[in-house]
Amino acid sequence: EELPLLYEFGFLPLGANSYLVLRSKSDVGYVSTILPRGDKTKDYLLMCELHVFDVMDSNSSSNSATQILPSFGFTSVKSVLNVLRDTTIDGTNLDATKQQLSIYSAVINQANCSFAP
Repeated sequence: EELPLLYEFGFLPLGANSYLVLRSKSDVGYVSTILPRGDKTKDYLLMCELHVFDVMDSNSSSNSATQILPSFGFTSVKSVLNVLRDTTIDGTNLDATKQQLSIYSAVINQANCSFAP
């Protein structure tokens, strides 16, 4: 038994080939955050990832396609960003800052090309 275990949480945003970290390696085995919507062309699925490390830095990973539907309470990217902005980033909590930046970048990079020729 190689305890304690450390957990790292993230997700794969639309169009990305590397995941964004929501919580870096920590002994806290959960994360609570706002996630961007999943890919509309894939039934709004967003790939969420968990990496578990032991004291020898051996690790195991698991991912799960999670359906994240668009929130109709938000009428625009601007309104989503306003809600996120109102959640204070005080600079002392690195994981909270990572969460915010991951969500900001995922939301900003969501393009609506449904009206493109």
